[in-house]
Amino acid sequence: MRNSISRQITFAMILLIATVMLFCILINTFFLESYYTSHKQSRLENAYRIVSMAVDEDRLYSEDFTLEFEKLCADDGLSISVLNSDGSFELTSEANDISVRRQIMDMLFASDSDYHNIVLENENYSIYRSKDARVQTDYLLLWGTLNNGDLIAVRTAVENIRDAAGLSTRFLLIVGVIAVAVAIVFAAITGRRIAKPITGLDDISRRMSELDFEARYEEGGHDPLEIEELGAHMNKLSSSLETTISKLKTANNELMLDNERKTKVDEMRREFLSNVSHELKTPLALISGYAEGLKDGIDSDRESREYYIDVILDETDKMTKMVGKLLTLNRIEFGSEPVELTRFDMTGTVNSVLDQIRLLADEKGIRLEFEENNPLFVWSDEFQVEEVVTNYLSNALNHCYPKGVIRVTFERKESDNTPALLEKKKLRVNVYNTGDPIPEESLDKVWIKFYKVDKARTREYGGSGIGLSIVKAIMESLNETYGVYNVDGGVCFYFEVDLGGG
Repeated sequence: MRNSISRQITFAMILLIATVMLFCILINTFFLESYYTSHKQSRLENAYRIVSMAVDEDRLYSEDFTLEFEKLCADDGLSISVLNSDGSFELTSEANDISVRRQIMDMLFASDSDYHNIVLENENYSIYRSKDARVQTDYLLLWGTLNNGDLIAVRTAVENIRDAAGLSTRFLLIVGVIAVAVAIVFAAITGRRIAKPITGLDDISRRMSELDFEARYEEGGHDPLEIEELGAHMNKLSSSLETTISKLKTANNELMLDNERKTKVDEMRREFLSNVSHELKTPLALISGYAEGLKDGIDSDRESREYYIDVILDETDKMTKMVGKLLTLNRIEFGSEPVELTRFDMTGTVNSVLDQIRLLADEKGIRLEFEENNPLFVWSDEFQVEEVVTNYLSNALNHCYPKGVIRVTFERKESDNTPALLEKKKLRVNVYNTGDPIPEESLDKVWIKFYKVDKARTREYGGSGIGLSIVKAIMESLNETYGVYNVDGGVCFYFEVDLGGG
């Protein structure tokens, strides 16, 4: 049976503390004495170098060296004595030099066995480990010769390092037991604190597996950062799963309605062929009639012949444009025209289309008004929105009074179809032109393919009645609002897109 995360944390902390304590005890037992002796030895050698340098520089009795000498002896706990060749002291740190003189005599006259424990030996000095039997104290003693021939003795007391190491080990054991006891309590509390939010996340994941997407992680403010991030990711996962399942159900519903859609597609195809046949009948008849007239030679002069040819070319051009628009409309209605939502400047798009129709507007004396100068960014399909603007302005140009006005305005507004929490902003683009109002019964019909309010006027400028149908198909594919209404002295068409900031 596997342990809980709380127990695993407790065992891990106890094992860590025990390992650290064992490591400290082993280091203390096997290496503390060597380190302590090495440290003391380096202090002796340093003292020898300082005194030797003072002798070489002939400043043994200077005031500066006297202060340095006293500080060296006090800081490192050293006893330093320098003897000349007649046995008198040149320099000593001892107030009573009897003990120093006795140890030096012992060094000079003792047997080799008394000082056999040599720690270090070179041509200038030797370092011995010795013991004063009278006071039962261990010493490290440096005995050597200076460059001027004087003798130097430097000694420092060495505590019984083995006893000290044993005492230190016992102390570490006591501290270790206390640390392990504290670690058990601390680990148990910490383990429960960490395990509690993890248990909560486990419950949330179980509910999610049962498709209960109301389960949410609530931040407590005291949970570890990683737990809070995991909880936030699980909340996102829950939302994503809910959305995905919703989409799958929607897709399943769409599949169930597939047969109905196929029927509608067949109906649209038949309607398309019927409308094309009807709309092409008149221009084809005109082309056929004028072509036969040319063939029979009924045109008696060059001017009549050119007129016949112009009519044929004009009707051919109208048919080409109509077929192109029908194909575009067909692609959009059948969903084969891909929608690519991007962020673009609506002001720039409108100005681009206005520049395209400006020459035709000038020929009719129509004034184009658009007062927006600053970039205004929106989210939509830039190519299709430009198509909508082009159809609106072309329609306005064809129905505007001579010397009239075409005015484009922007209007910022809240979305009517978006939840308030999303706070989605909309931009409404209005295209107004002076001209005859559209009859009320025709306002909803202008979006129908081939519908013409004024057939004579439409025929005059070569309209096919498809442009506004393309607008309708585009806006519905973008799931956006569009429409038309009459105003004093003219008509206003509009559409909406999402504002993109900036």
